[in-house]
Amino acid sequence: MLACLGYLLLIITRESSTILRYMCLTVAVCGNFSAVPPMVSWFTSNIGGHTKRGVATAAIISFGNIGGAVGGQIYRASDAPNGYVLGHAICASVLAFSSVIILLMKYLLIRENKRRDNLTAEEFAREAEGGEDLCDWHPAWRYWT
Repeated sequence: MLACLGYLLLIITRESSTILRYMCLTVAVCGNFSAVPPMVSWFTSNIGGHTKRGVATAAIISFGNIGGAVGGQIYRASDAPNGYVLGHAICASVLAFSSVIILLMKYLLIRENKRRDNLTAEEFAREAEGGEDLCDWHPAWRYWT
């Protein structure tokens, strides 16, 4: 949310001094880069099994790197006189959407943990068939929230 705030401030202050805009940009950058390690950690902590976790980690890093290609398309030279409002608005929108998805995911993981906590012995045994190969699908697995 810090990065989203930074981008919104950049839009609001587009006609302000360079120093103020630079401070707003610093807020956006701090929010962007400080979010990556916890996001990757949370994601990988909720994937069971070494192979599955490795592939999932590679996938999230790869998808994250697509942002570099998109960034070159949304920050156009023709938007420079207006303060790159379109690029900042797209970034703020994507970050706000990501925040909603993260909150939804947190809710769903908490709900799944509670469901697993309330399994009867028979339900647990039925869901545990397959043993360790189930990875994060095993009823004894708990998601980090």
